[in-house]
Amino acid sequence: MKEAGPSVATVLLDESERKRDDASAEPLPSEVPPHVPMLVLTKDGMIQDLTEGTRRLLEYCPDTAIEPCFFSHVHGQNLRRVMRDLAQMASRTKQRARWLLRLRTGSHRWRWYRIRAKRIPGPSNSLARLLLRCL
Repeated sequence: MKEAGPSVATVLLDESERKRDDASAEPLPSEVPPHVPMLVLTKDGMIQDLTEGTRRLLEYCPDTAIEPCFFSHVHGQNLRRVMRDLAQMASRTKQRARWLLRLRTGSHRWRWYRIRAKRIPGPSNSLARLLLRCL
């Protein structure tokens, strides 16, 4: 059986996001308050740290374990672009990325989020800091 391609809405949303100028995006703060939905990814795509705001936004209870692999939360139709951008960040050819994508929530639903990612400079295992916003 042949897989259906991405929906028209997904293509249009991806295209509109690509047209945005990442250079004009405001910088991500180095320290954020716990209520701000932010997470830190390692170079292998694992969630290294996340704020309480992220847990609330993704509908996870404070005592619920979250799958540590970030890619397992990303919808399959959005995964290629996210992986490509993060690989470019790991190879230091890209500093920032913006995505409009679906993430799986703690209640096992897919919800749309706008995410701004910024590469974390330096030799640490941390790759990128992601700020999330629900649509």
